[in-house]
Amino acid sequence: MKRTRRNRLLRYKIAFAFQWFILGVITVLSILLYQIVSEQMKPKFISPLPEGHVPSRTIVQRIYAAEPGKKYADERSNKLAAFLKSKNSPLEPHASLIVTLADKYDIGWTKLVAISAIESNYGKIMPQGSHNAWGLGGARFMHFDNWEEGITYASQLIGNNYQWNANRGIQTKYCPDSDNCNPAWPEVVTKASKDIISIK
Repeated sequence: MKRTRRNRLLRYKIAFAFQWFILGVITVLSILLYQIVSEQMKPKFISPLPEGHVPSRTIVQRIYAAEPGKKYADERSNKLAAFLKSKNSPLEPHASLIVTLADKYDIGWTKLVAISAIESNYGKIMPQGSHNAWGLGGARFMHFDNWEEGITYASQLIGNNYQWNANRGIQTKYCPDSDNCNPAWPEVVTKASKDIISIK
């Protein structure tokens, strides 16, 4: 009788301990899931960054919204297309590609078009058929077969060499004073970026 009672008590203790173990596992998993979701929803830096602001690569995750997704990409593409249309730019049909490559190469979704503002008046003043709205090549001006090729090359070049959005810093290499470049280069690029963002 006593042994039966002890066995029953032992079973209760084991069941009680097992319940607490399961509860502990569920609690830990819930905490981990909450941390993962919170990290994904945490606001990130939105490009372009202010002129002259170059944050440390070790502490800044260059993502363009809390949850980029297709909707946000479409919003930027639509805004960029509307801006390019207002400028009668041949780049207008390629707004979506420009945004996609800007995210891929981490250059800020307004950067490529903003540079084209001073280099070619948004692709309107350049050697015919060159598809080079960014003055690439300098004296050895580069020609591309189509806009997709030119946009891809320019995005990759800027992403690999001028990733952070400090326009004055970009100018020192991209368009240095020794090349007799327009001294207002960074100001024009910065203003064009702001104009793109502010368009309704």
